[in-house]
Amino acid sequence: MFIIGILPAFLLLYVRQSVDEPALWITANCSRREAQKRIEMGTVSPRDHELVEFTLTRLLRDPDLRRRIGLLLLMSITSVAGWWSASTWLPQYAAQLSTDAGQQVPLSPSLVGLVFSLGSIAGFLVLGISADVLGRKPTTWLYYLGALLVSLCLFSLVRDRYALLAMSAASGFFSSGQFAWMTIYLPELFPTRVRGTAIVSMPTTRP
Repeated sequence: MFIIGILPAFLLLYVRQSVDEPALWITANCSRREAQKRIEMGTVSPRDHELVEFTLTRLLRDPDLRRRIGLLLLMSITSVAGWWSASTWLPQYAAQLSTDAGQQVPLSPSLVGLVFSLGSIAGFLVLGISADVLGRKPTTWLYYLGALLVSLCLFSLVRDRYALLAMSAASGFFSSGQFAWMTIYLPELFPTRVRGTAIVSMPTTRP
């Protein structure tokens, strides 16, 4: 497992050496360097100060960017909390249902977790396609509402083992698959010069 975990590092080496930086970032970086040189030479302008300003200060000073940070932070926290809640409780819930039903062959919590993970992978892939076909906002709404409805049905109505497996896959699809919106939609909502700082400020990571 640990050896396999090293493999993405080799992909990173390839990316660093063979993949060109985006043209938008190169343009923004050149503008920032030129502004820094002009300031060092004594040529001062509000535009140059804005270009070399500390990115976190820029994010918090601009009302529109500050509002976006707040809303997207709330969305990100919702995704993280929802995913942890569903993925942590599902295996225990499966074992509890098997016990309550008196099944001689209980439903394996590991199987439920595997089905949840397979649904997650499908959710990641479909979100990328849907974002291009339907648009970013409709797709994001679809995944959040889907996660809400599936969670309510899963933990309130499901009692059959096969229905539990199906709903576990659906839960993984929506609650875990929605993480893909962060890599697609988040970068597009901020100017190039502050994009990296804005994204890092979000709790977008999960195991």
